[in-house]
Amino acid sequence: MKTPKCPLCGTPLKAIRGYDVHGITTDWVAGCYNCFFQSSHFWKTKKACIEDMDRLVSLFPPIMRVWPGDKVKLYEDRHPKKIIGKNADRGILYLETASGPPEPVRQDDVELWPWEIEQISKSCDNCKYCTSPFYKSPCFECVDFKNETYKYWELDQKGGNE
Repeated sequence: MKTPKCPLCGTPLKAIRGYDVHGITTDWVAGCYNCFFQSSHFWKTKKACIEDMDRLVSLFPPIMRVWPGDKVKLYEDRHPKKIIGKNADRGILYLETASGPPEPVRQDDVELWPWEIEQISKSCDNCKYCTSPFYKSPCFECVDFKNETYKYWELDQKGGNE
């Protein structure tokens, strides 16, 4: 699992140990050392605090959760494009192009955000249950290893033998 980044400054979030007025350590809180953003939830265990980081970041709009280097897929494009900058106030992402200046795109034009691309990238392009264009053979969902057969794979469904 990727460490969630702070939606305000982009620094990876950490589990921070709290202190009371006497300097004694108390519960854990999810937060950012760079901009001092932190959750208002306190947790008894570090593990529970780390699990809460994803929930905390998911409360922010998608444009605040992406950073340069992440990839998004637009409605009109087949392949994801790399983000090289953003203006969260205006809702604009700047995407990498083959040549020339960055392509400005409104956040409404994004079909899949990075966390959604990760979920579907584990499948193939040949079976009726998969949506990713990256694989040319059945994915693990389509193969029955016990009987060494393909459960759902249909060779000609999307163009046959290419």
